[in-house]
Amino acid sequence: MNSEMECIMNAVIVCVLLNLVVPQVLKPFATPEELNPPNGSDKLSLKSLLVHKFVRRAEVPLESSITLALVVAGSIYLGYLLKPMKYLK
Repeated sequence: MNSEMECIMNAVIVCVLLNLVVPQVLKPFATPEELNPPNGSDKLSLKSLLVHKFVRRAEVPLESSITLALVVAGSIYLGYLLKPMKYLK
């Protein structure tokens, strides 16, 4: 396996692990309002919204892990392919 593919796989593994662990760590600290916003999530503060989003990820771990894995893998692959930093210098 070449180093680029290894980098992509390492990032995907770490991403999926964080996606599975972080929501479980945050869930016990979530307030009732963060768990189930009575006025909708758009009315939450930034901190509460982030906790709410993480807790929601815990409810659909497979779907959110697949989505994040695809976004991370695609981003890194396209970064290697397009080398966007050369255009920013």
